[in-house]
Amino acid sequence: MTIEPTDEQQAIMIFDPGRPLRVAAGAGTGKTSTIAMRLETLISAGRVEPESTLGITFTVKAAEELDHRLRTRLPELAGAGRTPVVSTYHGFAFSIVREFGGYLGLQQDPRVITPGFGRQLLLETLGEGSYESLDLTHPRGRIEELVALGGELANHLYRPEDLPEPDGIDDVSGRRAELGEVLRRYQLKKRALGAVDFGDMISIAHEIVTTIDRVRAELRRRHRLVLLDEYQDTNAAQRRLLLALFGEGHSVTAVGDTGQTIYEWRGATTHNFNAFPTDFADEDGRPATTLALTANYRSGQAILDLANHIRRRTGEGDAHGLRAHPENPPAAISTAWFHNAVDEANWIAQEVQRLREEAEISRRDGSPIRWRDIAVLFRKNAQIDLVRQALEAEGIPVEVASIGALVHVPEVAQLHAWLQLLERGDLDGPILRILLGPRFRLGIGEIAQLVGWRRHEASTHLLDAIEAVATGAGEAPPVEEGIAPRLERFWEEYRELLVVAQGLTLGDLCRRILDTTSAWIEIESMPDAARLSARLNVYRFLDLAEQWSPLEGRPSVGAFLDYLDSLLDETAADEMEAAQVSSEDAVALLTVHRAKGLEWEAVFLPALAAGVFPSQARGANPARSPGILPRSMQPDDDGSLDTDTLVTRRHERQEWRTAYVAVTRAKQRLIATGAFFYSFVVPKRPSELFEMINSVPDVLERRPVGPAPSRGEGPAALTIDTTPAPDPDFLAGWRMELTKHLDETQRAPAEPDAASSRHLAEQQAVLFELPQPAPPAPAPEPTQVSVTGLVTYASCPRRFFWSQVERLPRRPSRRARAGTQLHRRIELYNLGKVPLAEDLEYDAMEPATTGRFGAFKNSRLGADRPLLVEAPFNYRTERGAVRGRVDAVYGDETQWEIVDFKSGKPRVPGSEMIQLQAYALAARAGGLGRPAPARIDVTFAYLGEGFATHTEEADEEWMAGAAATVADTLGRIDNRDFDPRPSAACHGCDFLTVCEAGTDYVSRAGQ
Repeated sequence: MTIEPTDEQQAIMIFDPGRPLRVAAGAGTGKTSTIAMRLETLISAGRVEPESTLGITFTVKAAEELDHRLRTRLPELAGAGRTPVVSTYHGFAFSIVREFGGYLGLQQDPRVITPGFGRQLLLETLGEGSYESLDLTHPRGRIEELVALGGELANHLYRPEDLPEPDGIDDVSGRRAELGEVLRRYQLKKRALGAVDFGDMISIAHEIVTTIDRVRAELRRRHRLVLLDEYQDTNAAQRRLLLALFGEGHSVTAVGDTGQTIYEWRGATTHNFNAFPTDFADEDGRPATTLALTANYRSGQAILDLANHIRRRTGEGDAHGLRAHPENPPAAISTAWFHNAVDEANWIAQEVQRLREEAEISRRDGSPIRWRDIAVLFRKNAQIDLVRQALEAEGIPVEVASIGALVHVPEVAQLHAWLQLLERGDLDGPILRILLGPRFRLGIGEIAQLVGWRRHEASTHLLDAIEAVATGAGEAPPVEEGIAPRLERFWEEYRELLVVAQGLTLGDLCRRILDTTSAWIEIESMPDAARLSARLNVYRFLDLAEQWSPLEGRPSVGAFLDYLDSLLDETAADEMEAAQVSSEDAVALLTVHRAKGLEWEAVFLPALAAGVFPSQARGANPARSPGILPRSMQPDDDGSLDTDTLVTRRHERQEWRTAYVAVTRAKQRLIATGAFFYSFVVPKRPSELFEMINSVPDVLERRPVGPAPSRGEGPAALTIDTTPAPDPDFLAGWRMELTKHLDETQRAPAEPDAASSRHLAEQQAVLFELPQPAPPAPAPEPTQVSVTGLVTYASCPRRFFWSQVERLPRRPSRRARAGTQLHRRIELYNLGKVPLAEDLEYDAMEPATTGRFGAFKNSRLGADRPLLVEAPFNYRTERGAVRGRVDAVYGDETQWEIVDFKSGKPRVPGSEMIQLQAYALAARAGGLGRPAPARIDVTFAYLGEGFATHTEEADEEWMAGAAATVADTLGRIDNRDFDPRPSAACHGCDFLTVCEAGTDYVSRAGQ
């Protein structure tokens, strides 16, 4: 749809570039497009030079979107390399630190530490001191307080030394002072490591520009026009940095919406946007001009009327109320109220199915809506899992985009449990989750036997009982036939993973767990919708683990688990960040905070019960929490209110802004729901937000609330209905028939005759004493080999044996970690998702414009967008199966080029040729998720010395040879042919010291 600029947009586009401007842009009003059009107009008119323009926004995704819009609107200039500089707020600050930090004696390329690394460093620092007020029996709680207080200090450009001395009366001030001492030592530790975190970037950049006049003058000369996006989300420190640089009449345009200031936890304040006209007055001291964007390009007017009503509830007025663009489709609002959360979740699933099947609404181009056009947004993670179960029971694919809820997804929960087991082996919970899960399928009875033995042996760990069964060491627990092999398999996998965990990064360890436990095979065997849901959610967890992992060292599995625990808190910072939803066709489940910046055709808002949404105020009270700055250090606190009232009012405004964001995510349909019971005791009433939505005059459909039930009338069990299909022999269901029979038995005569007793005994034998069938003999499992395993076997079968069959420990390899990081960097580049922290870490190791990644980026592959990225496959043959993951597939519907990136130097492929053969065979068999074209090329792309490729055309003759080679290799593996094959590779083999043939070869080669 082509939309002509509105009068509001045209006024912004032609506004004098030499004067400061504030743009009040409501939700969905096309602010990014307007910024791009403003620049296009000014550049085309010759009023600004494109390379002298600086655009700053919050997230990498937003920066990429702005950069893409500018390049699309200015293609000729983009082709000549004359484009505006686009960055994030932290990225801009870091560029100042990296370029001018030498003035303060800093390293030229300081290492940027991720939040994960920072938490680990804080934990180490905390353990190095002694304290009078801090309770260290719960270290994770102290780490959360340190993270919160450190963030508050950085957000306001304070140092730990600026905290007031404890007053000797208030215990909170004493704990805050000791936390400040930990943070002071933490700063020294970072300095010794030559490292900075995100908060340091702003404070150091501010110090540079306020103390070095020539730096300030150079940056003002370099950036003649500055565009500040999402300015309402800036904190006090960012405001002071920007004001120091671009105040005093510089040409600055700030775009924002105070109604969407929902990130106050990280210091965002409406004061920044409200004070912009006076902060950035023109050269004559006149306040900056304010223009508004009110034409919404997203939602129908019914939804916008509701949004405007909510906006008034924040107390900020509606001077710039939203109105629908004439070409927007109409919108409708529905409400429904239920007895309990289960009924609510089931109804939502059925309504999602109905919206999709009945084509009640369609996309703007007239095509039917997809699953990905629907989202369910929650105020709290706790409500997500029940709705997820209901949707999956309806066969609807789902993507859980809220991190705190992700660990409850079954496939992710299994991976999480393995990480807990490897790090915290003394906890029984993870073991029970694994053993009761789909891989080992033990029952409560078998677990009870292990627990009973543990108590008898006075053992404290369930692992002891499993080890006794698996190894036969000492007196083993009595387990039923068929259980011991499963426990033995569990013990083998546990020991194997325990060994390899010592030398792998967190991301690699997660992938190794998935491979070892055959999780991908389980996922691939699921029905289509469930398989897609599982893959999306596991991939999201893997992305989280990869982002947590540093290039090497420090952050541990234990620290990552603590981090995951912290995400279960609804106020966790990372849990309140905006999410990136994949492009797969699945219904998105996420919290409102993570939905900021996203949009869907239909949005469900469940659990709108009192105390849930809007939620009750808690936590951010400086009188009770040492992780919050005292009121004397909060610049926007005028002291007119008592502390409790101040905290409550701030929280209420924040909740209504969150509600404003929630309803403006919907384009055509908004469905609000709630229930009396979310627990078994006290019924909840509808929240003020639900009542507000329900009172909208033109609500399409209302499912009435009805009278509130009495206390204790909650559901018998909060589980998804799994009632089986009707039984032809028991029309009322066998449970009902059994209950009826038992009732009749209880009404029988006190002394039944012999016939009745015999009849009752026969029925009891049938019902309760059925003999257990003998377990079927297990079918031999087909050979399952990874592509890496194929290459290893082709190189040396003995090395394959020691790395895949009877695994021996392997040495950690910096080269392997660097290769993994390179592949991850290429993957993110191809997906268009480059997290700031990881980007900076990689650049510190190897600049993005040179080296191996630079060779890729400047090659023909770097200039192209692949069809598939990191595409998994499972290629099956009669001799076994090969599983793997293709780095990238380029081309179109007529020709594919399957590419595997190599971090080493160019070479003539040897044994690794089987890798390309397996890729081509999997593609031809449809294993990459889509039909392959007639022509397939397979390529090794070497990046060790510039860019070089080796390509094979997979024609019919080549494919026949590939199939024979792969089948022969699988057959030899199945026949356990593991004879050594010495070669030059023996010199670098991890198993050389235990390989007689390899030792002899190396010895002879050295003579």
